[in-house]
Amino acid sequence: MCVKEHIVSDLKIRFSRFTNARDVFLAELDGSIDASTVHIFQQGLEKARRQGVNKLVLDISRIRYVNSTGLGSLVKYADAFRAAGGGLVLLKVPPKVKIVIEMLGLHEFFEMAATPQEALARLTEAASAGSSAAPAVAQRPAPVAAKQVSPSAPVARPKPSATRGAMAASPPKAPTAKPPSQPPSKPADAQQPAASAAKPAAPAPAAPQKTAPPRPTSAATFPIVVPCGTCTVDVEIPRSGNFKCPRCQTIISVDSAGNVSFFAPNKPIPFQMTLSSNSIASEALKGFVGVVAERLGFGASDTSAIVAAVAEVASVIAERVYQGEENTYSVVITPDANELTVVFSGHGETLPADVVSSVFPHASTAFDEFEVSPHPRGGNIIRFVKRK
Repeated sequence: MCVKEHIVSDLKIRFSRFTNARDVFLAELDGSIDASTVHIFQQGLEKARRQGVNKLVLDISRIRYVNSTGLGSLVKYADAFRAAGGGLVLLKVPPKVKIVIEMLGLHEFFEMAATPQEALARLTEAASAGSSAAPAVAQRPAPVAAKQVSPSAPVARPKPSATRGAMAASPPKAPTAKPPSQPPSKPADAQQPAASAAKPAAPAPAAPQKTAPPRPTSAATFPIVVPCGTCTVDVEIPRSGNFKCPRCQTIISVDSAGNVSFFAPNKPIPFQMTLSSNSIASEALKGFVGVVAERLGFGASDTSAIVAAVAEVASVIAERVYQGEENTYSVVITPDANELTVVFSGHGETLPADVVSSVFPHASTAFDEFEVSPHPRGGNIIRFVKRK
């Protein structure tokens, strides 16, 4: 068996071929896929593609961390291998990576398997489906019902969502016909006296001209189904008016002719989750918060500080608040244009106010806002804000 290994920084990639399926290759990854290693990951997979590989099983059981750049590369190459008539399967996905994949809604996109045999079976199914003479038309999920925006509270008109350039143009108005100019006055009869010639004859009254009314725009037949301009989910619109996408809260404005405009929601949409106070959940939370911070445009140092603070708070909750006994706590992550807010809440021991700086030496100093307050039902609410 020919084995090749790429070793750079904190990532190793080891390629080999399945003995019972010679057209399927196995890539074993060890390390992290982040900004410092993603180019090596891409080079390895790109080289395999150029050599004709289109069926790849990616063993990521020893991957410690994947950031947003790494996930983007995984999506890119999964698409590329499928387009080439093969596929890509993630093998032995670590729980902390799987949670991040599920949090980002990518669990339905990736093929994942627990064993090499299952991975081979999934690739075989994908190849069989792709080789049929009449390719099946992808079925979109049934449209979801839109939420009516109350007419008593007019919708604020922020800038249109940038994802689809979605401001719909108003329907063109029909041109209004102009009445023809009045005919010239008829000159006086030449046989009349000179005095009469000085006075032109009064013009004959012109026939009244009717102005053509604007041509009405044909009304749309409701209900209509509109793909949301932000999250692309199909939304059923029952009538003209202002509605909210039930998934991402984007405002959808539809007029009687069916013209659609999209507007960003007035408030940022938070991520809410309930996690167990164990190391697996903590690692997954760190990865997810790191992805969110990078997507918001925080630099590497700020992102590292945010992730370290999340790890510190999760550790204090597990070890001091719950005293090592596994329990659950809630996390609300609110990304805004210029800041990231993270709020932990849980029960257990209430932390005294005078120990905050000693219990949270990093989080209490690294953020623009940091506060710990007692939970109304016992426990703590820990909130911190990082601004760009």
